[in-house]
Amino acid sequence: MKIYFEDGQLLPQYKLPFKYDHKIDAGEGYSYCENAMWWLRDNEPNSVVYTNMVTVLSNTFSWNEKEKAPEIYMRNENKEFTRIDKLAGGRIRYAQNVSAMYRAGVFGNILGSDVNEALD
Repeated sequence: MKIYFEDGQLLPQYKLPFKYDHKIDAGEGYSYCENAMWWLRDNEPNSVVYTNMVTVLSNTFSWNEKEKAPEIYMRNENKEFTRIDKLAGGRIRYAQNVSAMYRAGVFGNILGSDVNEALD
């Protein structure tokens, strides 16, 4: 599954450079988001998900076994979506806690308000 993560408010589809299959908004609550991701993992593993829920940043949902890398995309300093292993400057292993890495600022963490202002 490919996960596109937005730090902040989710943008309308027409403002995004990709098409997503499912939009999972943190505003719906933790249980809803987690249940939705588990359902997608089991039933639609090739989905593209657009979300702002930090806890779904997990290799459990996004791991690409062929590439041995997570398919999680976040915005880089140019506000373009980039795969997180490129943002981290190196390989990310399956056992690593991606959401903890995000909270620690490993990926640069471009804030959503900056993105929303830049895209308006």
